[in-house]
Amino acid sequence: MLLKVQQLLSGSVDPSLRDRFQVANVRHHRLILLAPSAAWATRLRMETPRLLEALHRAGFAELSDIEIRVAPLIEQAAVVRSRKPLSTAARQALDSMARLGSKSEE
Repeated sequence: MLLKVQQLLSGSVDPSLRDRFQVANVRHHRLILLAPSAAWATRLRMETPRLLEALHRAGFAELSDIEIRVAPLIEQAAVVRSRKPLSTAARQALDSMARLGSKSEE
């Protein structure tokens, strides 16, 4: 749910604010957002009426308030996938399977 709210709000704010906040939690019908500095928190506070309206339109009517706290943002771990070369045995096995598959189609 928090990820869905993050995506919704990121699309609802000014582009300069998109990467300057994170959805942290929901407690007692209150959405808690984190901002990395007081300046960004202030800018985000000015957007809260519009953000609440966007949340209500998206079906989050139970949220009645937004609290903004100043705290370091948690960096999202980038998924880095590296390709490992196939071993000789694996490559030979795949080539054999491909040959067998092409013979059965004939």
